[in-house]
Amino acid sequence: EIVGRTKEDSIFDLQRAVGRRDLKKALFYLRELLSQKEPPLALLAGISTEIRYLVAAREFMAAELKTKWNPRLSEETFKRTIYFPIVLKKKKEMPEKSRVNIFKLPLNVLFEMFKNAEKYSAEELREGLNLLMRADLKMKTLRTPPETILEETILTLLLPSQQKSEQTYL
Repeated sequence: EIVGRTKEDSIFDLQRAVGRRDLKKALFYLRELLSQKEPPLALLAGISTEIRYLVAAREFMAAELKTKWNPRLSEETFKRTIYFPIVLKKKKEMPEKSRVNIFKLPLNVLFEMFKNAEKYSAEELREGLNLLMRADLKMKTLRTPPETILEETILTLLLPSQQKSEQTYL
């Protein structure tokens, strides 16, 4: 208690929490990063990258992995049945500079990305991209504190759809 936290959090901690749809951790890391004087637009960009990767993973799963993907796969089975026969082939086809080239991610990160993509519907991810675009615009044009915009964005993004609709009636 006397020493307090000594760990410097990184934007990757925030991105992982968003990918896992862990609202509590995402808000924690957001606040920590803001207290470390991380630029709010950089944090928004990190969240946007995570959502774009989730969209790409979800689309790839729907198009290429229809029957092969199972969220209960072990990492070893994923490597043998999906990564080596499918993903490495796809990696060669994608331009290296692509902003949504999930295939350049390390194996364990890609495996986690597929598992996390299951936590969002395709519609929620599309809405998430629109939400992030609006947040970017608000941060650049309104006098609302960027911290408030980021917090509101994370809440809207990570709350399950059912809770969002219940919240509007309260």
